[in-house]
Amino acid sequence: GFASIPITTGDAYGQFLEIYGFEPDTEPTVLEARVRACEVQFKLLSQKANGETVVTTIDMKDESEKAPLSFFARRRQLLKIAFAFESSPERSLWTNCHDLARYRLQQEMGDKIEIATRYDVPAGEDSYPVLDKLLDWMPDILFATSPNMSSGLLRLSVEHPNTAILCCDGAKPNRNVMTYFPKLHEATWLAGILAGSMTATDVIGYMSPARFHQTFTANLNAFAMGARLVNPRVQILDYRMARSDAPEADHNEARRQMALRGADMAYCQHQLNTPLVRKGFPGILSQLYMLDLRTGFPKEAIGAVAVDWSVVYTQLASDCFTTKKSILDISRSGEDASVHFGWGIETGLFDVYGVDAFMGHNAIRLLKIFRDLLVSGQIRIFEGPIFDRDGVMHVEKGDTMSLLEIQSMNWYHEAIAEIIQGEPVEAG
Repeated sequence: GFASIPITTGDAYGQFLEIYGFEPDTEPTVLEARVRACEVQFKLLSQKANGETVVTTIDMKDESEKAPLSFFARRRQLLKIAFAFESSPERSLWTNCHDLARYRLQQEMGDKIEIATRYDVPAGEDSYPVLDKLLDWMPDILFATSPNMSSGLLRLSVEHPNTAILCCDGAKPNRNVMTYFPKLHEATWLAGILAGSMTATDVIGYMSPARFHQTFTANLNAFAMGARLVNPRVQILDYRMARSDAPEADHNEARRQMALRGADMAYCQHQLNTPLVRKGFPGILSQLYMLDLRTGFPKEAIGAVAVDWSVVYTQLASDCFTTKKSILDISRSGEDASVHFGWGIETGLFDVYGVDAFMGHNAIRLLKIFRDLLVSGQIRIFEGPIFDRDGVMHVEKGDTMSLLEIQSMNWYHEAIAEIIQGEPVEAG
């Protein structure tokens, strides 16, 4: 039994229902096996009930300074890796970037690895049967490349303790899952510095994606703080896109609405719905534009954020072939079961680039100075005092937010003047 786990029967039953749902006709032997498989999750839940936040956060480094994993090492001869995508490379920028990284991983590692892929995986709990079928291939590693698959992965992690299952999402404390995610707030902070130094109207637009709003709140706040760092008068307009696969008309309307409110600069997620754009701008996640104040049309692209997910997949896969400790060696019991890998700008996963020909030497130099300060740790983005839109202080002077606190923030910085909910633009 689980008598040694300090958890009530009601809490355990509630957690079991979250994982497996209510199936009254389940055979007793199957039910018993499922309950026993939940032991690790019950332990983590009991720690949460005691007020403990249990998650191992591993701060990934570049190749010259890797953060060690506190687990036993195990070498591999052949690595089987499965990739799950929420959409297709033709329809989704997010999927396109991850799929390009999958291709680069295959080219880099050749016959050392075998790869299986599954596109158009449903969101939420509906992802479970699709991912479970993918695991029939018995991969060593499953990369679920979207936060929208998180709810289906808890059951998979419980049922497949010998498979390294990772979800591209923020940290999940007290849950038997491994996650990985870039510290994109570092990129938006630097982009905010560029925008704040270039705006003439002191009003800047920011285009929020339609998905993962809570996860991306930190990116918006970091952009606002970067802009305010170099321009204390600046105001940020947050335009929330209405749909994930937004057509060009939605993007044009977003920039038009920003310009109508006085924004002469806009930070926009990259638009990827035409083959020409996909071919011409691979890996570009977002761009910083100077806008025409009458139409919102981009007059100049002055900066961009580029991502290369192959950095993540190549490093995690390569470590499995060396004497280095790897994700295959993470214990699936106790506190080790909840692990998050955070990837900062110094790893090469992403970076911010300014257009030298338009911005000039001084602005590019400013970007480099702040990037170097960030990488060296001489400046911390979320260091207090920090106030929200209502004047409430969330970070005291001298205090710094942890990565877990950054990823879970649900308030908006005082520089965000307006939140605009976008509407789909009808074709024609």
